[in-house]
Amino acid sequence: MPPKSADFARSRRRGSHRDSDDAAADRVAGHWSAESVHLVERLVVAPVAGVFFPTFTEVSPDEPGVVAAGDQIGFVVHCGDKQIVDSPFTGRLLGLLAHPGERVRPEQPLAWLTTADDW
Repeated sequence: MPPKSADFARSRRRGSHRDSDDAAADRVAGHWSAESVHLVERLVVAPVAGVFFPTFTEVSPDEPGVVAAGDQIGFVVHCGDKQIVDSPFTGRLLGLLAHPGERVRPEQPLAWLTTADDW
C-alpha cells in the first residue's frame, strides 16, 4: 500500500482536473473567455520587406483619416517594385506606426485604426 502522502497527491491531481472541466463547462455555458474578447482597434501590416511611404502624411484629432476597406494606406518599395498597402478594414485612422521612408519587415504594423461605431 502506498503512503498516505501519495494518495493525497493523486486526489489533488484529480481535483485540479475537475476544476478545469468546470472551466470548460463555463465556456460552453456562454461565459466570457479569452476567445470572446472583442477589440475595435486593428493594425494594417506591411506585405513585404522594404521602404514604407504612407499616403496619409499626418493624422490629427481634428481631422481623423476615415479609411474604407480597400483604401490605400501607402506603399512599400521592395527591390524596385512598389507593393501597395491596402486597409482590409473600414474605420478611422488613429496613427501611423512607421515613418515615411522607414525600412520595414514583412508583417510589421504600419498603421493603426479603430472600427468602433462611435467615431
